[in-house]
Amino acid sequence: MQLPRFRNTKRKDELVEVTDVSKVTLPAEEQPHDVAGQPVVIGADLPAEIFLPSRVDGAPAIVMCAEAYGPNHATRTVAAALAERGFVVILPDYYRGEGPKDRENYVDFTEVGSVISKFNFRRGFLDIAMCIDYMRSYPQVNPDRVGVWGYCTGATLALAAACIHREVAAAVAFFPSQPRFVAHDDAHPLDVIDMMWTLQCPLLIEYGDEDAIWPLELRTEVERRSKAWELDAEFVLHPGAGHAFNAPVPPLRNDSADRLGWTTALEFIQKRLNS
Repeated sequence: MQLPRFRNTKRKDELVEVTDVSKVTLPAEEQPHDVAGQPVVIGADLPAEIFLPSRVDGAPAIVMCAEAYGPNHATRTVAAALAERGFVVILPDYYRGEGPKDRENYVDFTEVGSVISKFNFRRGFLDIAMCIDYMRSYPQVNPDRVGVWGYCTGATLALAAACIHREVAAAVAFFPSQPRFVAHDDAHPLDVIDMMWTLQCPLLIEYGDEDAIWPLELRTEVERRSKAWELDAEFVLHPGAGHAFNAPVPPLRNDSADRLGWTTALEFIQKRLNS
């Protein structure tokens, strides 16, 4: 992995408020999938699953960063859906097997909150960067077409990895859960929104206008910074949606935001990694 080398490329910033759901593809979790993940180990001890499309030669690749629960049915389904669309997808367990015991519980957040409070984000940032290197060296993957895609805590990791790794081709971040840390220490060295000025790749961030983690003031500040830094960034705001709007069950789930969010992200990543 190399640290960023900076260019004076002109970037654009765009804010999109989503209202039209008339042509939205069904979200990933509602689609049938024939692709199953195969276990691999990255580096010395980072467990992961790899999802392969039917045709791999020269394929684009995605490092999929799961939400705060870690890899579960929902994120495996998204990974499979992307593999069916021609992407090689790696889904690492950034908890290294020490995450929440119940990874499907979207009602009681006590356990997942406790696990996140102890998580070493610095290690997580570097683990995702290591996965990017793994994908870039994977046989038959095009090393110039490797992107990152994350949800919740995984979106924080994906965005940070894209900031510190120069070779990322595109980044998708659904409602990053830690735009700012409560305090800085060895495990929480920098706020991800303060790292974004280093970003070299196109970025898509999606969030709901009722997400308490992303209030209007923070959204406005991040969008202002993106313009000042001339980032190639798109911000998609989903009316009436809160945090984790793509959760498979209530109370977090928002059907229209999930459907349109999936379609928007899919179109973005296909355009950026297949061009």
